[in-house]
Amino acid sequence: MEKYLKLKANLEKCYIKLSYAEYLMSSDEVKENTCKAERDALTGYLNSDSMNHENILRERIDQFQSI
Repeated sequence: MEKYLKLKANLEKCYIKLSYAEYLMSSDEVKENTCKAERDALTGYLNSDSMNHENILRERIDQFQSI
């Protein structure tokens, strides 16, 4: 879950760097490639087994046990 939050924050930071007007005026190709690496990283993580219910619970339980 922590990795998900980090990847999501990275994507948000990438989009925040862009001006809204500049993004709207961009071509479709430019829009598609904007923050592509960050989107791909987040999508890959979401599609992996890391985000299934069992793994999320295991991660949380491990965190509580380490306290």
